[in-house]
Formats: sequence, C-alpha cells, structure tokens
Amino acid sequence: MSVKTDAWIVEAGEKGSKPVATQLIRDTFEFDDPADDEALVSPLFGCMEGNMGHVLDRRPIDIAMARGEERCVIGNAGVVRVEKCGSEITNVKDGDTAILFCNGQPDEYGYPQKIFAYDDPGSIGLLAKTTKLKAHQMIPIPADTKYSLEQWAGFSLRYVTAWSNWELAYGTLRLLLSEGDLPAPQVWGWGGGVCLGELSLAKHFGCKATQIASTDERLQTIRDQGLTAVDRREFKDLYFDKSKFRKDEDYTGKYLAAAQYRDLVDAHVIRFSLKTSCQGTVTR
Repeated sequence: MSVKTDAWIVEAGEKGSKPVATQLIRDTFEFDDPADDEALVSPLFGCMEGNMGHVLDRRPIDIAMARGEERCVIGNAGVVRVEKCGSEITNVKDGDTAILFCNGQPDEYGYPQKIFAYDDPGSIGLLAKTTKLKAHQMIPIPADTKYSLEQWAGFSLRYVTAWSNWELAYGTLRLLLSEGDLPAPQVWGWGGGVCLGELSLAKHFGCKATQIASTDERLQTIRDQGLTAVDRREFKDLYFDKSKFRKDEDYTGKYLAAAQYRDLVDAHVIRFSLKTSCQGTVTR
C-alpha cells in the first residue's frame, strides 16, 4: 500500500552537468505506508531554513542526486498534527501536535548522521500535505503552552540545534575557565537563525554576544535581541585578488583602507578580551 499526497517537489539535476539553481514543482508525491515505528502526520506550520535554500541553489551539492532519488520533498522545521501512530509509537498519540526534530539517522549516542528532508534518503519533508515521521522525530508540544504554533515552528530546528551547539561550546569553556576566572566571555558569531539562537543563549548566560551580518533587516533583528551587531559590509573590500592588487590602483586603495579598519577593530577586540580575561586569576 502507499500514500499519495500533494507536495512541492525538488527534482534531481542532469547527471554529469554543472549544478544549476532550481525551483519547487507542485505535484502528487507517493510514498510507502508508515511502518510500525512511524506515524502519519499533517504539517500545520513550517519555517524556511537555510538548508532549504541550499537545496534549491544545489550548493554545495545536488541533494536529490546525492540521495539517489529522482525527486524529493524538503522542509525540516515546523509543527505537525499526528494523524495515525504506528503500534510502536509511545511518545505521542493520534491528535497530538508536535515539533519536528530533524535528526534523520542518529548514531549510537543520538547525534545525527543524516538530516531529515536534507541528505537522509527516503525522508519526506514538510512541504507535503501528508508525510511520515519516526518516534524520535516528534517532540510533543505541551497542551498548556503559552506560545503559538507558529513560534514553535520557528523553534523547531534552529533553537534545538542552537542549544546543542551552545551547551557543548560553553561547557568546554567552563572546563578550562570558571565563572570566577572569566565571568563574561566574548562570544562572536556569523550566520543565520541558529547562530542568532546560540548568541541569545550566550547573552542569557552572561556573555558579551556579537553577531556579524550584512543587511539592515538582519542587523536590526540582532539589536532587537539585545546583541551587538557588526555590519559586514564595512569589510566588503577585503577580498584579496593578487593580480588586481598589483594592477588596479582603485582596488588596491580600497583593499588597504578596509584592511586598516579591520586591524583597528581586531586590536580593539583583543585589548577588550585581554582586559576582561585578566579580571580573574587563571589556574592550571
């Protein structure tokens, strides 16, 4: 038996040709009935994540081709309604709402080796009206939650990942330097939603958090979270081209000016970091 559903589909590119950006195609998608350790679910809200853009750009790879599939369905952040549980599902029940946990293929310790609706073959993302998930990919949302399902959809991928990354990074730091040694570490990040989540956690833990971005909208979002924002556009001329540096005076002048500004910023950060780190006595 099989399930047919309406979905937005990504098709594989032509073998042997240079990867080119693609677009979603709306069509009927068919997949096998859920197994006993899977549940049939209906996506309610989704969140556009950076990995989805990578799939459509076919950068760094053509995901459908890498999975050995002619076409696939993406979308690995969002909220679903559980429609029908397999006999081995115990963490959710029919009718529950849950966030998607995008761990496609966990290793023996529970860490992901493949990501659901990305490089995990056979996984069907949330850009389908119906899909199927394994038990560990559904985290039930509390019935008395004060947050909207739309907020949970945004939380789904980026903040679960952000917490895992932050817990490891901060825990490692504190093995070396206690809060007495370094009460307010400097934490910098460059990236999208996951990075913003990590830096928000850093601020919560008393760190001085800074994020780098290059658009007015993102810079304002960073500031709205109480973080320090650095405009990457100030450093747009730092790309070094050896040939142009020798021959193009205008390019050379812009590069040297940008490099001088960068060095001033670096020196300020180093002085500030040294001042902060010297507030305590480091023991070995």
